[in-house]
Amino acid sequence: MKRPTVLLLVLVVATVIMIGIWLFRERSIQTGEIVQPETGEYILYLRYPVGESGNLFALNVNSGKSIQLTQGNRTNWAFCSIGCQQVAFDNRDGSKGTLYVMSLEDGELTKIVEQTVPYFYGFSWSPDNEWLAWGSAGENQNGIFISRINERQPIYLADGSQPNWSLDGKQILYTKDFDIYVIEIESGSTSRLFEREGSETYPQWSPDGNHIAFVQNITDPVWGGVARQELYIADAKGNNERFISDIGKFTLVHWSKDGNYLLFDIGGIMCKYSIPNEERDCSKFPAEDAIWSPDGEQIAYGNYGKLCIISSTANLDYTSARKCFETQPKERVQPVGWKP
Repeated sequence: MKRPTVLLLVLVVATVIMIGIWLFRERSIQTGEIVQPETGEYILYLRYPVGESGNLFALNVNSGKSIQLTQGNRTNWAFCSIGCQQVAFDNRDGSKGTLYVMSLEDGELTKIVEQTVPYFYGFSWSPDNEWLAWGSAGENQNGIFISRINERQPIYLADGSQPNWSLDGKQILYTKDFDIYVIEIESGSTSRLFEREGSETYPQWSPDGNHIAFVQNITDPVWGGVARQELYIADAKGNNERFISDIGKFTLVHWSKDGNYLLFDIGGIMCKYSIPNEERDCSKFPAEDAIWSPDGEQIAYGNYGKLCIISSTANLDYTSARKCFETQPKERVQPVGWKP
């Protein structure tokens, strides 16, 4: 056999092996289980072993049975699209981080981007579910990026993290150097939202786009780190700021469908704040990472080893009726989406 032929054969074999490794790696993320929409509602949740990343699961609300969608304990963040037809999640593999989107209709997995560091800093879906925004940090990959799901071509928008897409699809809120900015997607123009002292993070549009919820970090005067956090709301122009509540450190905040309530955590308990009545109701039982059902009538929350559902109008005390599903003892449960 001539030398060029041998080299060509070696190249072909090596290419086939590399493709095989890549396919195995992609497929090894999923378990082969898929959601069956015709069987009823599902709650998507992450389950974390102690001190590790987690996997993505789906609980059938009717049967109470869970199926495991991902494996490998490499996921830390997951966000459902509007209507929860798709879910975006990260996959940390050593020093690399990959952003995927999984269809909850047929289980199809789409790789959006792979970066040279394992961390992403926030995801947000566009209102038409065709685009995804994320914050990234890595060599040549710092900032806010967006990509159409079926094109997988990241577009750089601005330096920053924690993006949140407006419901008209025209703007994205984000943070940069602990200040909140807004970018006009079409023109690329940016502006700082608040002219105030402080350290602001995690901006969130209200459902009607008229208000913004955000978190202020309170710095410890001795050691300089984040000592505690406070939740505020303001109008869409950054005016009429209003203090809502102390909140748990690095908790996620969720608006109700009608924009009248906010859900958040404080030290392992769930709190619901009525904006019109300026009243806060906190659970008398352990409850974290609460999310609203699509119709706003129920709340799902996590506890170690349990995923629970409670009426959104119930008082959050021990007498309120709750439906809990056992998962895995001593593992944290974090609801991330509700598929009707």
